[in-house]
Amino acid sequence: MNPELLAFATTARECAMQMMLNAAYIQRELSTLEMPGDIRGKIESLCESLIGNKHDIMTELFELQESATTSGAGSNSSRVHRIIECLADARGVIDGVVRPLQAMAGGNFELFGTFLLVSESAINILSACGAAEDAADSLGGAWEGQL
Repeated sequence: MNPELLAFATTARECAMQMMLNAAYIQRELSTLEMPGDIRGKIESLCESLIGNKHDIMTELFELQESATTSGAGSNSSRVHRIIECLADARGVIDGVVRPLQAMAGGNFELFGTFLLVSESAINILSACGAAEDAADSLGGAWEGQL
C-alpha cells in the first residue's frame, strides 16, 4: 500500500473508532440525563447510526487493504469513495441531531447537559472525519471524479 493510501486508511480507521467510542460514551451517559422521550430516541438513533458507519468503514478498509495488494487503483478509488460517503453520512446524521438539540437547549437548562454530551462527542468525531477527508485529498483526484 502506498504511503498516501496508508495514511488515509489510518485516519479513516481512527475516525471509525471515534464513532464507536463516542457513540458508546453517549449511550452510557444518556441514562443519567433527563429529557423527553423523542429527544432520547433521536440520540439513540444517532448512536446506532454511528456504530453502523463504523462497521461499514471498517469493512471498506479491510477490502481496501485486500485490493491494494491484489488489484489496481480503480478498485481502491471506489473504496475510498465509499468511505468518504460514510463520513458524509455521519456528518449529516450528527448535524440533524446537534443543531435542533442546540436550539432546544438554548431555552431549556435541563437539556443543556444533553447538548454538551452530544456536541462534545460530535466534535471528536467531526475532527477525525476532517483528518480522514484531508488524507483522502492527498490521494489526488483519482477518487474525486466519482463523487
